Amino acid sequence: MPVVDLTVDRNLLCPNFDGYKLSFDAVPVLRQGFDRDPLKLEPHLNQYSLLHVELFAKHNLLFSDPWARHNSYYMNKAHQLVLCSYDEQHGQPRAQRVVYAMRREDHGDGYQHLVGDYNYTLRFISEKYCVVCDGMLTYHLLETGDRRRDTSWQLVTRSPVTSDMDQRGFVLYDARLDMVQERKQISLIAGHVRRREAATPQQADVHVMQLIWSRWTLDSLPEAGWSYVLCEQLETPGSIYYCAFEPRAESLVVCSNGQLQTRAERDAQLNPELEPTEQRQDQVMEEGQQEEEEEQDDMAEQPPEPERLPIPNLEDPIEECDFPLGSSDDDIKMVRFNLSTSGITHTIFLGAIPPLFVTSLRAGYPAAFVTRQGVDASVWLQLYQPAKPGEWGVRHEGNLHAFGYVQASKQQRKFIDCCPQLEYAVISESYRHLFIYKPRYDSAGGLRNRNGPQVVIGKQNLVTLDDDLGEVLGLVTATNVITVLTEHAVLYLQV
Repeated sequence: MPVVDLTVDRNLLCPNFDGYKLSFDAVPVLRQGFDRDPLKLEPHLNQYSLLHVELFAKHNLLFSDPWARHNSYYMNKAHQLVLCSYDEQHGQPRAQRVVYAMRREDHGDGYQHLVGDYNYTLRFISEKYCVVCDGMLTYHLLETGDRRRDTSWQLVTRSPVTSDMDQRGFVLYDARLDMVQERKQISLIAGHVRRREAATPQQADVHVMQLIWSRWTLDSLPEAGWSYVLCEQLETPGSIYYCAFEPRAESLVVCSNGQLQTRAERDAQLNPELEPTEQRQDQVMEEGQQEEEEEQDDMAEQPPEPERLPIPNLEDPIEECDFPLGSSDDDIKMVRFNLSTSGITHTIFLGAIPPLFVTSLRAGYPAAFVTRQGVDASVWLQLYQPAKPGEWGVRHEGNLHAFGYVQASKQQRKFIDCCPQLEYAVISESYRHLFIYKPRYDSAGGLRNRNGPQVVIGKQNLVTLDDDLGEVLGLVTATNVITVLTEHAVLYLQV
């Protein structure tokens, strides 16, 4: 199985970057109220696992439109999808508008959300289509028309995520529209946290993230309708840091700190039926393990090998906050799972630090992920070649100077994002504070290093929100504005 390396493009680095300077310049904040408050669902008492906590706490309830970055959407308590739009020409937000009202009977078996259901998820797949997951049982395919104009949205089709109605609660990780053999194909990947019973009495029950891969297809015939089919079911006991299709959706890229397995692999693990040849192989492996244990006993008297530092060299500063909670001993990997071979074809080893955040740089492209490289934050984008479908990699798309070290110090962070042009990055806490970082801001007043280039200094802004706004529920970025969804208002930060 090929291992893909993260090769940094040195042309994107800034060796003379000298940190961020706190700016006291005011950031204009425009406030817009609600007719109805946003809908936010809380977990049930029996949803106590770490996977449940991450799923509910990190869920962004404000959805960005990659084809119109100044448009964002949220679902209110009346189950209406509301548009929040910013007029870039006049520098003012437009009036909020309801673009679609969910049909309550569309929710399947119930007319209302139950305690423990997941929040709504929205993904735009083209200039005229989007997919809504109601957080309970169903996908909804909507035709939006031209979203830059006041058009009405229409329901095209809907389908249950899975035929197993005992599973309730899904979050849509990614959706993609492709033209395959003159047919429209919409690929969907949804997640569901379920409790997996122990195989033996000595083991304990564990919670796993189940990934359901499915597709809608539409033939080119005039009277053809959308057909829905399940493709694959995967599961992992670890957290999901990144989950996105590659172009043409023949493979799925998943980043997790747990092993990714198919249902067939899991069933074979629970019910092994080994043939004599396989039993002989296991016996040989056991004998080899015994020999290794004997060799280890002989070497036990030797002094232990010093513990390796989790940094590439001693020049990079490190603190306790550099390690995410409970992940310092985890082996985080990003794998490419191919549907036709039903197996993992490529792997990226990320060590103990997961991706810092995931963002959308270009409409129609897979989501980009950001990793820490030294003190910097490097932005990576999938590299796919249609002529060579067996090859896969990632490309260094951009760099946020010293941002990897900055975000590690923000222990109360909730949302992290950057604008598509990488001109700024923003960190939001759950309450009151937002931090804005602009890497290219000032040349330090002509200050230079001795026998070196001119020093570059970034700009940092601290925005303190009013107490009556409540919790920050969502955040999206555009070229010159940050849209923030709170419990009691929508904020537009002009940057």
